[in-house]
Amino acid sequence: MDTNVPDTNVPVQIEVFTERFLSPETVEELLTEIAKIDGIARLILHGPRIAPAVPEGPAKGTPNVHKGRRHIQVGQQDVELGVQVGRIWLELEDEDVIEQVEEACRRTLPFGFQINRGLYLRTRPTQTDYAKWGVIRDTRVLGMTDPKSKSRICSIYPRER
Repeated sequence: MDTNVPDTNVPVQIEVFTERFLSPETVEELLTEIAKIDGIARLILHGPRIAPAVPEGPAKGTPNVHKGRRHIQVGQQDVELGVQVGRIWLELEDEDVIEQVEEACRRTLPFGFQINRGLYLRTRPTQTDYAKWGVIRDTRVLGMTDPKSKSRICSIYPRER
């Protein structure tokens, strides 16, 4: 008797893995395209953090002037980009959305990329989530925490249907 029953509660998650870090302009263009797609539950921009101040050396504590750290416009919201984006993790409501995300990537990325399927975003709360948010009622914020950041997450709510 086979006891391996597929888990129907596992969300559809994909990773857009780019061949190089994205410029803020490309990130803004890609996120604008992705924001038009219905069926995306969560999205995380992943890459090395760009410190707001120089962390060490003779200039320690002075503002870190970096071309990748700037504000971008996504939908109607102004977002401060604090990472060099190399990967984008998405949680989808449906498998059919993967093709739409791939089309958006083809239109906006002038170089190669891969779309991988797997589990990239947490599905259960961790101690860090509890320390940052307390008791979590909205599971969409799981794994959306940067322990080093003092700011909140950016939320772009779906259009009214």
